[in-house]
Amino acid sequence: MGKLQSGSQVSLETLNHAILNISTAIAVLEGADLILTHGNEALFKVWGKDASIIGKTLLDILPELKDQPFPELLRQVMETGVGYEDKEAVAYVVKNGIRETIYFNYSYTAIPRDNGEGNAAVLVVATDVTDLVLAKKNAEDRGALLAYLNHAGEELALSLDTASAIDKISKFVVPQFADWFSINVVNGEKLDLLFVYNEKQDYVNWAVEHRKRKPLRIDAPGIQSHILKTGESSLVPLITPDLIRQSIEDPEQREILLGMDLHSSIVVPMKVGTNIIGTINFIRTCSKKSYTELDLSFAQDFAARIAVSLENARLHEQASEEIHQRISAEKKKDEFIGMASHELKTPLTSLSGYLQILNRGDLPDTQKKFLEKAMYQSGKLTSLVNDMLDLSKIAAGKLQFSFEKVDLKALIAECIEATELSIPSHKIAFSSALVNVLVLADRHRMEQAILNLLSNAVKYSPGSDKVEVRLTAANSFVKIAVTDWGIGIPTDKLPNLFERFYRVNDTNPGISGLGIGLYITKEIIEKHNGTIEVESEENKGTTFCLTLPASS
Repeated sequence: MGKLQSGSQVSLETLNHAILNISTAIAVLEGADLILTHGNEALFKVWGKDASIIGKTLLDILPELKDQPFPELLRQVMETGVGYEDKEAVAYVVKNGIRETIYFNYSYTAIPRDNGEGNAAVLVVATDVTDLVLAKKNAEDRGALLAYLNHAGEELALSLDTASAIDKISKFVVPQFADWFSINVVNGEKLDLLFVYNEKQDYVNWAVEHRKRKPLRIDAPGIQSHILKTGESSLVPLITPDLIRQSIEDPEQREILLGMDLHSSIVVPMKVGTNIIGTINFIRTCSKKSYTELDLSFAQDFAARIAVSLENARLHEQASEEIHQRISAEKKKDEFIGMASHELKTPLTSLSGYLQILNRGDLPDTQKKFLEKAMYQSGKLTSLVNDMLDLSKIAAGKLQFSFEKVDLKALIAECIEATELSIPSHKIAFSSALVNVLVLADRHRMEQAILNLLSNAVKYSPGSDKVEVRLTAANSFVKIAVTDWGIGIPTDKLPNLFERFYRVNDTNPGISGLGIGLYITKEIIEKHNGTIEVESEENKGTTFCLTLPASS
């Protein structure tokens, strides 16, 4: 540390020892020319100088201050004796070729002459508060990043259209967190560019076209391949031209990147579980603030959320495609059923007519017996075709109804009589204490529903010879219960019983049917504002209950 100049009117000898041994930067600037008479190692470090500057004027030492208010402010303090403080003032130092920002609390204090006539110098004390300032800024940045991350998560969670969600989020990423923002996804042996955003559309166009012309293989040398293999993130605080030249092999890409003034970068993997599905790149340009470990932590959390969103979108699209294919298949099946049913209807009608004509003739008993069986099978086939036609009409929303007041008790009796005539193996008991039970119904469709339940009851009780039908009323509803004592239905099959084409095959595979009777019955009853329910126990029988609104 230098001594006071010869003839100096300021006595600072008592400060010499203290100034030499403290870490706070201290300077004594004397006279109107602001000659540095005292300075310590901490001061030299801040200014990037050495002890040779002692005895020189401030502007000789730091000529860049010529047009700044700092020298004049020091003179004012010296002239007026009024001190001055500057909190968190910014200064710059160069370390290892990298310019770093540091922060100081400055205080300027006038030093009086020994004779008490005015002030001869200014004492400048600069306390390094960089750690405190950066800690505060990091806390603020952490809060801002957390708020942003939550916002990004909400945007991604609210939309299964991930492309639009990412596009919206990119408007926040650029330029607040990055100047370049891109997402790459693994596609076989390649790494496809899923999304890229920059405020300069020319750069975006170049990036997209370059990737199209020169696809990036996942095994190609470089940071992307390393991240895909290891799952490790990359943080580059400072991107230098030499680094670009060393890491980019493609001449065109290298020249373009050198012209973009890249400054700092983060590349993080996107993971679904332990599977790496791609990478996300964040790049700052134009000598902006370098990325830190805090930024890296944010980028990793952000990538995790995007990875989950992309996976959810993929699963959603896959499910949507499967549903679309299923709907398309169902539509084609309905079209086929409708067409086939119409094609079968005409020859069946003719066949039934010919059989009826033959039945009127005088035939031997043997032939008469065969003819009756042929007519019975023709009737079954006609009923099946009619069901298929109804099925296609339901699918097309064209199943028509014509409502009128119907005596439900009489209709049930007619259905029982018809069933016993066609299937004489079972006796159907009918019980009801009601008289003139009227419902608003389509007589033909209601008859179809009741006949379906009766034929099912007979069909699925091969070891029994009876079926019971009960008609009751409660409040403004009537209920038809059809009970058999047959093979029953497993409990786990009951929820699917009224689905189209559903059959309980493992109950009795030998019983024929397409699994559409109960589906049609349910559709008919619901069109009458009614409900259908079932109770069953294996090997003990089944009860179907129809509930319909009564009509006055």
